[in-house]
Amino acid sequence: MRFFVIALILFVSCEKANDEQSLFVQAVLIEGEAVSGVQVAVISESGQVPVSGATVRLFNEAGESVQLSEATAGSYADLDGNFVISAGARYRLEVTYDSFFASAETVIPVQTSIDQLSSTTIPIDSGSSGQPIFSVLWSNEEDLTHVLVLRVNEETPLEIPFDVNSGFFASQYSVPVTSNGVTLFDTDFTYYGNHTLEIYTIDAAYDALYFYQPGDAGNIIDGGPENIDGGVGYLTGACLNSIDLELLQ
Repeated sequence: MRFFVIALILFVSCEKANDEQSLFVQAVLIEGEAVSGVQVAVISESGQVPVSGATVRLFNEAGESVQLSEATAGSYADLDGNFVISAGARYRLEVTYDSFFASAETVIPVQTSIDQLSSTTIPIDSGSSGQPIFSVLWSNEEDLTHVLVLRVNEETPLEIPFDVNSGFFASQYSVPVTSNGVTLFDTDFTYYGNHTLEIYTIDAAYDALYFYQPGDAGNIIDGGPENIDGGVGYLTGACLNSIDLELLQ
């Protein structure tokens, strides 16, 4: 599923000061998609153990709900795909396991308004040392920020033979964008052909999730943001804009 490129960016280190156990829940709900990847575990000082057999249910504002199925150990999803997340709507997640009960609510951001967009069909000069080739501006809304993901849609992509180092997109946009737009350079790319630029709008309170990487000891945030009542972890949401880009030889 689309967002779990972004989920690979997330890393949470959860510790307790004693051996008392707590329920750990984390979930990101994506507008336009079915619920996927709700993580449930029991944590203590000795570690984190994924939970099988939990009852995980998601409710919308109308009182409709779906019980999530266990996709893999400790990971729950709407396997039928019928309960699709809507922008601007409030959702409540409830998790029951043994004597544990945890819940949380979140409101899904609305789709960002794109105010200005340059041409999306872009000739590439492989002899360039780095030139701006594409820009997008969006409306900046209070308490929201944006995560960018670039996807290559070619089955066998043709590499651009730049004379200089290239492929900088991942490092340039490994953290959320807090400005109201971006300018991409030719050397941000690696391949010719069709790409999709995905712009995820997220609650700024959760942008700390993207400021550290697994294994990067200098940037680990202990515990991460939390809004789970009766446990630890977080429930948040995101809304997506997608822009197709065509890079030509």
